[in-house]
Amino acid sequence: MSVKAVVFDLDGTLLDTLEDLADAVNRVLSGNGFPTNNLKMIWTPGHALGHMCIWDEKNRHLFSGDHILSRITPHIGHFFVSPILDIEHDFRDILKRYLESLDRIDNLNAKILFPAHQEIIFDPHKRIVELKKHHDDRLNDMKNIIKNKPLTPLEISQIHFGELDEMNLAMAILETLGHLVYLENTNKIERIEKDDKVLFVSK
Repeated sequence: MSVKAVVFDLDGTLLDTLEDLADAVNRVLSGNGFPTNNLKMIWTPGHALGHMCIWDEKNRHLFSGDHILSRITPHIGHFFVSPILDIEHDFRDILKRYLESLDRIDNLNAKILFPAHQEIIFDPHKRIVELKKHHDDRLNDMKNIIKNKPLTPLEISQIHFGELDEMNLAMAILETLGHLVYLENTNKIERIEKDDKVLFVSK
């Protein structure tokens, strides 16, 4: 049985898309019931499909949630998405969506970022560059791991991330899949189906 979340606006209107939800929240923030009309919700899919940041336009402060953290990189893993959402937004390449979200935030030219965890970020652009380099390095490493050597996502994740407990191994596999799909969509690697297994290889 599949379950679809149903969200209504304050006037009872059904909100069909995540953009509709962000617009509805922005209307609430700009109303008399909220202490400021300077806040705006920005949809930043990546760590989660519905992740949003709060933008204080007047002070150029961003409450970045889990989208941008000061010392670690958010988990960007492959999602199993409802076909209803996937048709509307195409979440199959979640790393691409995350990198686009980073660019969206970078273009705000924020002065300070307040993450959901860890320390305040006083140089948002520098941190965004670091996050993008991290993923670029991971992409290159995974591509090199499978150079002329087809491997499964599990095998690739074990080589790249090393020995992990069960929970972190599951997250590592999803993160590996997220990067492999990105590489496949940019024609850097190929997918092979053999003996009921899915393998990836670069040449």
